[in-house]
This record gives sequence, structure tokens and C-alpha cells, in this order.
Amino acid sequence: MIPSSIRWRLPLSYAAIALLTTLALGLVLLLTLRNFYEQQEQQYLQSNAAAIGSEIVPFLRDGLPVAALESQLKGFAFLSQARVQVLDAAENVVADSGSAALVGADAQVSVQVEVDGVLREFSQSIAEGAGQQQFRSTIVISDGPLSSDTNVEIVGGAVIERQVQVTGGKDMRGLGTVSELPVVGTPFGFGLGGAAGSSDERSELVVQQPLRSVAGDLLGYVVLSEGPAYGREIVRSVAWGWGVASVVAVLLAAAVGWLVSRRLSGPLVALTAVTTQMAAGDLTVRTDIARNDEVGQLAQAFNTMAGQVESTVATLRQFVADAAHELYTPLTALQTDLALLEAKGEPVARAREQAARLQTLTTGLLDLSRLEGNAIADFAPLDVVALVQRMAEIYASRAEQAGVEFVVEMGGGATGVASKAVIYGHETQLGQAIGNLLDNAIKFTLEGGRVVVTLTEPAGVEPANGKFLRLTVRDSGIGIPAEDMAQLFHRFHRGRNVAAYPGNGLGLAIARAIVEGHGGKIAAMSDGGGTTFTVCLPLYVAERG
Repeated sequence: MIPSSIRWRLPLSYAAIALLTTLALGLVLLLTLRNFYEQQEQQYLQSNAAAIGSEIVPFLRDGLPVAALESQLKGFAFLSQARVQVLDAAENVVADSGSAALVGADAQVSVQVEVDGVLREFSQSIAEGAGQQQFRSTIVISDGPLSSDTNVEIVGGAVIERQVQVTGGKDMRGLGTVSELPVVGTPFGFGLGGAAGSSDERSELVVQQPLRSVAGDLLGYVVLSEGPAYGREIVRSVAWGWGVASVVAVLLAAAVGWLVSRRLSGPLVALTAVTTQMAAGDLTVRTDIARNDEVGQLAQAFNTMAGQVESTVATLRQFVADAAHELYTPLTALQTDLALLEAKGEPVARAREQAARLQTLTTGLLDLSRLEGNAIADFAPLDVVALVQRMAEIYASRAEQAGVEFVVEMGGGATGVASKAVIYGHETQLGQAIGNLLDNAIKFTLEGGRVVVTLTEPAGVEPANGKFLRLTVRDSGIGIPAEDMAQLFHRFHRGRNVAAYPGNGLGLAIARAIVEGHGGKIAAMSDGGGTTFTVCLPLYVAERG
């Protein structure tokens, strides 16, 4: 699962980019190296096949014995570190040196001579080494000894036959100097047609070189296979190094991404905290982020916006308060005049009803202005059980006059509360909020209906960490239309089914302002057969006092 926080997503993005980059570079590097060394293997086998082929042509041209050819192939196989096969023109195997892995480490120097029409051969093993060595071999035949002086040079473990001088017989290739194979330099040293590394690994490449006579006739083929695997160890070493470098690069990229994300997300987290405080109602909060980049510009724009919002809201609150105060003077004079007219017997009942309505509206506006301006003024530990009981006694008589059953449930146990439940709040304000809910429940419940008030302390966490109280006011009244639920707690909003009932649309707005000012939540639910209002208030914690 991809984290949602930028503090984690940015380091992971850096690490992913570094991983993809190292993977791409590593694959290109390894493929390039592997192709290069495959070309070296191909070139090595081709050069050796060309060198060996020139020496094998006389065997096929003159029809010399296969045993002599195979003996010669073993020497070539040792020198080239590859398997050497000779095929005829029909590509049938004539001679085979055997697997290159089985070629011995010791060189064998052989001398073949023809004496009285009989082909003779004698040889001597030379241990692998380096430098010049001189040895004498002697073979006794019927008419006297046959001797040979042979000079050999051992370079890097490869034996190069330099000269064979035969006395008392005839060299099968002529007296004097035996033909000398070319010495080719490679990155690994010198050898017959190039030298391989020290690895015992074998290449899968196969090279087939045609063998032709001087006249151009096809005599056969020389096939080299199982040659040394150039650079396998180097490629593996590079792969290991690439793997380690990739891990280090990914870790470094993740570390850099973490540092960058902290630098970017730190101011954003601080700005989020400030906006959360502002959304909770604290319009005086400002951010102290001082940077010259886009985040700094955002913080400065936020401070400017917050200042304008605070100024606008303060102006509106002041206007509402001033307007409400100004309305009191003419309302007082109007009520006085209406009282005088009523004393003279004039019909002023409707005028007095409208004046009372204006006075209620003015009082509600003043209350709402004070609540929004200073929601936590004069807060203190408060016993909610006692407060609900007092408010229930007041509205129980009103319910009785309206013919509505009024029930209060606050028993102890799992579904109730103890005899005392303390919260941190303002008694008058909470009493007003509870009174508004009870007044609405009784007002919108028809005669014979029922209003139930329940105070519980359920298990769980709502709306914040810790224990809380839940006050429920449930009635069997006319209900609330579904289309009015979204605007229910907005000021001056009244449902479309309450036109015949008195009210100004401020009661629920005031109740919500009071509840949220106490750190709680208020919600409503209606199913057409009544309405239930639920108020959640956090219990008092002594450390807060």
C-alpha cells in the first residue's frame, strides 16, 4: 500500500527513481561487457582455428596415420585450451582431441622420424613452467642409436616447440627446423592463437574452419569448441559491484528524499495545524513560516486571508450586536404604547404578538453573537445530571399543558449514568441549548405524543479520545423532511412543514454553537415518525482545570 503522506512518498519516489536508474545502467553495462567478451571468445577460437588448420593440412593432404594426427591434436588442444576436432570433406569426425577440460597440465614434446621406411616416435613430458629447457631423448634401433636435440620454450604454461635436430634418421617433415606456430598476444598473455584467462569455465561457441589444399580443394574442417570463457569472472565481479552500488544508491536516494521531504512537509504540516485551528473557530491564529519559496508565499497568503476573514467576521458580529441593541429601544417603546392602547380597550393582541416575536429574534441574535465571539467564557466544572434534571422539571409542566407525555431516563448501570457526571462548560449556555431542544420537541409533538430525554455514558470514543456523555431528546412529532436535513442547523432556516408553528430559525443554530463551543457534537435523525437529537459532550478531566 502506497503511503498517503508526502514525508514517505517522496523518499520512496527518490528510491524508486534511483533503483530504476541503476537497473537500467547495470543491464546496459552487463550486456555490453558480455557482448564484448563473447566477441573475444569468437575471435580467440577463429585465430586458433586458422593457426591450427595450417598445421593439419599436411596430415590430410598426405594421408598420414590418424594416430599421429590425434597425438598432434592433443598438443594443439593443450596449447589452445579448447577442444580440437578434424572433419573430412563430408563433415565426418576424423580425429578428436577430447574434451578441453581433460587436457593435462603437462606438455608432451614428440619427435617422429622415418628409419628404414618405418615411422618411429619418441617423446618426453615437460612439466608446466616458464623459461627455456633443453632435453635429450634417445631411442635404440637395430642399426644403432637415434638421438634428438629439442629446444622448447614454456611461456605461461604453454609449450612452444622451437627446433628439432635429428641425428641418424630422417625427420618426417624434413631435416632441420620444424615449422613454428605463430605466437599471438592477448590481454592475458601469449599463446598459440591467443591466451585465455585462468578460469576453468568453457564457452558454448563453436568455430569451424575449412581446410583447403594449395589448389583450393576442400580437404576437411577443423572445429574448435569448449574454448575458454573470456571474462565470466569479470562480468560476475562487475555484477556484484553493480548490485552493491545499486543498494548504496537506493539508500542514499531514500535518505536525500527523506531530508527533502522533511524540509518540504514541515512547513506544510505547520500550516495545516494553523488552518485546523482556524476551522475550529480561532480566527486569531497565524502561521510564522518565513521562507522565500512557494511555501513561504502560501503562508503569507494564508495570513493575509486569515486577517481579512477575521476582520470581516468581527465586523459582521459587531453589526449583528449593534443592530440587536438598536432594536431594543423601539421595541421597548412599542410594547409600552401597546400596553397603553390595551388599557384603553383597543384591540392590540396581534401587534403585541409581533412585538414579542421581534424581541425573541433580537435576543437570539444577541445570544448567537456572544456565543460565536467568545465560546469558552466563564467555563467551569458542571454537573450535567443536575442541569438536565432542572431543565426537565421546567419543560415537564409545558409538556403536560400540551398533552404530551414527558419521560426522563437517567438511571445508573450500563445504559445510564451515575448520580453525578461532570463536564467542563458554561451552565447558562448549556441550559439554553438543552432548553431549545426540549422546546422544539414539545412544540412539534402533537397532543397525545411522547418526548423522551435520555442521558447515558456509553463505552467508546466519541467525539474525541476519552469518556463522554450522550444526551438524547426523542419525540414522536411531525418529523423533518429529508430535503431540510442539510440546512437544519443553519441560522434562520425553518423546515417547510413548520410554517404554522412559531419560531425564527435560530434555536438549533444557537444549540449547535453552544455544543461545539464545549468540544462536543450535535446531530439529528428523523424517520417521518418523529425526530431524535443527540448531543455528545466530553466528560471533565481534572488536569484541564
